[in-house]
Amino acid sequence: MAAKPLSAEQLYHACDFGDMEFQTTDDLTPDTSAIGQERAVDAIRFGIGIGHGGYNLFISGSSGIGKHLLVARIVGEEASRGAIPCDWCYVNNFDEPHQPRAMKLPRGQGHQLRRDMLQLIENLLARIPATFKSDDYRSRVQELQAEFEAEEEKGFQELGEKAHSQQISLLRTPHGYTLGPVRDGKLLTPEQFSKLPPEEQEAIKQQIEALNEELTETVKQVPKLQQRSLERLRDLEREFTHLIIDPEIQQLRERYRDHPAVQQFLDQVHQDLIENIDDFMPDEKNGSHPPLHKLARSPEFRRYRIKVLVGKSCEAGAPVILEDMPSYQNLIGRIEYSAHFGTLSTDFTMIQPGALHRANGGYLIIDARKLLSLPFAWEGLKRALRNREIRIDPLEKLYGSVATRSLEPEPIPLDVKVLLIGDRRLYYLLKAYDPDFTSLFKVYADFAEELDRESENLRRYIGLISALCQEEQLRPLTRDGVARVVEQSSRYVDDSTRLSLHRGRIVDLLREADYWSRQRHGGAIEAGDVERAVTAARHRNGQYAELMLRQMERGTLMVDTDGSVVGQGNGLSVIQMGDERFGRPSRISATARIGSGKMVDIERETELGGAIHSKGVLILSSFLASRFARNAPLSLNASLVFEQSYGPVDGDSASALELCVLLSAIAGIGLRQQFAVTGSVNQHGHIQAIGGVNEKIEGFYELCASRGLTGEQGVIIPAANIEHLTLQRDIVEACDAGRFHVYAVSEIDELLALLTGETVGEMDCDGLYPPRTLNGRVQRQLQDWYDTARKLNAGDRS
Repeated sequence: MAAKPLSAEQLYHACDFGDMEFQTTDDLTPDTSAIGQERAVDAIRFGIGIGHGGYNLFISGSSGIGKHLLVARIVGEEASRGAIPCDWCYVNNFDEPHQPRAMKLPRGQGHQLRRDMLQLIENLLARIPATFKSDDYRSRVQELQAEFEAEEEKGFQELGEKAHSQQISLLRTPHGYTLGPVRDGKLLTPEQFSKLPPEEQEAIKQQIEALNEELTETVKQVPKLQQRSLERLRDLEREFTHLIIDPEIQQLRERYRDHPAVQQFLDQVHQDLIENIDDFMPDEKNGSHPPLHKLARSPEFRRYRIKVLVGKSCEAGAPVILEDMPSYQNLIGRIEYSAHFGTLSTDFTMIQPGALHRANGGYLIIDARKLLSLPFAWEGLKRALRNREIRIDPLEKLYGSVATRSLEPEPIPLDVKVLLIGDRRLYYLLKAYDPDFTSLFKVYADFAEELDRESENLRRYIGLISALCQEEQLRPLTRDGVARVVEQSSRYVDDSTRLSLHRGRIVDLLREADYWSRQRHGGAIEAGDVERAVTAARHRNGQYAELMLRQMERGTLMVDTDGSVVGQGNGLSVIQMGDERFGRPSRISATARIGSGKMVDIERETELGGAIHSKGVLILSSFLASRFARNAPLSLNASLVFEQSYGPVDGDSASALELCVLLSAIAGIGLRQQFAVTGSVNQHGHIQAIGGVNEKIEGFYELCASRGLTGEQGVIIPAANIEHLTLQRDIVEACDAGRFHVYAVSEIDELLALLTGETVGEMDCDGLYPPRTLNGRVQRQLQDWYDTARKLNAGDRS
């Protein structure tokens, strides 16, 4: 039975809204639900809901499908119900300054503690100098000094009185104390002393020597007296220091009495303040005195500061962080340095948080491809998730490029749910080659690309279109405009029974249709505006397609659209150029001759053919042997080639035509060149579905239309592809008028009948085909070659 051309209804499946009553999208209830993504939504909700470790998520789907938007919405809803996490701070470790301590505080108290510590330093900067300049303190100091002077004077006075009783005078000189003899109240000069009797001189010397020993002992007591005096001054200083500092510290202790970490920190601060009270005394040499709030923030008081790493004073719910640049430092945090006269220095106040710190207690969303493309980022994230802590290791330490010692901040416990967003290929690569991936990312959410175009889904889909128009602030679509968008959505997935869930492409289509509606000053977006948006986009991206069409029109690329040629036919392929793809007719030819059964795929021999194409050619050999060489080997050599093809060729969508041109070459029967063919064939002769059927038909139609439609031209496709047809309106109209045709076949014999116009023939019970049929002529030719080959082989043996 001869195949009939497909009807216009089969070529373009128009949208039927049935009993859905609306005039424009303004009459519809916007649908913002995750239509068609129920499986992915369930996986996401499960992943973010389960509290056990390792249940982080990998979310996959095509770019533009709306993954980020939906994930952010679901996570945002869950986060709004979550608890607000605590603040995290770093404080100085007074024992080991290069190992800052992490401090956890309730929400908002990190900033409060930072302000309290600044206020403490300001208060001390004001009170300490004032206290030590007060009359009370000065009078106490003067009393101590007077006591010291009196005690010192007492020792020398007693020695002086004893010397005086022995007529020896104790004299104070610029160089210290000295002793000298006295007579009649006057100090003897050396000349006078020499005139004294020797016995008296000797007695005076002995007295002075004895007194000198006592003087030496008295002088030795002076430093001890000074030391005791200094200690008493220090005790006095500490007494006044405690009077100033203790109430201030105690006030903070009371405020943070429920936080042991703060209490421990205040203990260290208290001790350091006592030991370094001089830091709070003004520099008398420097006449300028900056304001206290500036002085409190000066470098010498930095050790008392609070570095609030993450503070949540004004937020509600758990944090949701989308890290657009997931580098190692942006994830883990970093330590900054300041340069001073060529020297780099740092301290705990220069620790900067990463995305993990900001997302701690909540959710972190990362683009997987960006993450894997940045050095150390993936390993850093895995280490943090595996150890459940954030350890800030400087990047230069990982590189091993800096020998100087840096900070080693105390790690912060990590409680975060990470959501990686990427494509399926990346997911399966990580699953196969990274042993840590499976244990850390146990939940996989895969976004669907399409859904069935049945009534309930269609009702929800037009609600989605209404929602998108409102979100993008576009004009409403008329009923026929919505229908055209639905039909184009099916075209995007190459299936008239399915709808595209590619949110980005639908939004672009609506925006562009809205533009054309405004250009004609329309009140709403009509079907014509949508159609113009589609054709305008095709025109913008169609320069290369037009160039190839021009080359075929001029005969540079040889493709016949009429006549009949032996061993030659028109195949169809799809070329992808960026976001645009188009069909291109290609000539496929075959030669056949006597031989040993070798099938030469010229594309494969020249290393231009891919594995799938080569597989298709091997299937042809199997088909020939199964149909025509049941009782004798094939005695032919054949060659197949895509003419004027200078690039890689892959896929098996031309294998049905390759089989036809091969049989044509064997039988010597011409193939009609007004037809182009697409479809793959299996080794039993069944025609199988292929991809890109719409673009392939349109590519051959454009060539035929440019040369002039004859009413005989057409394209033959697999019957399994009928439901995928969503052709351009001009092609549908041409087919409906009988100026062009699209045929669908299920078996290779149907295809051969269309291409040759000959009777194909059926095998009888003896395995023979009628001699005047196509199969019979192929069988006879193969038998002739076999007989000839036997004779030649017999002659060679003789």
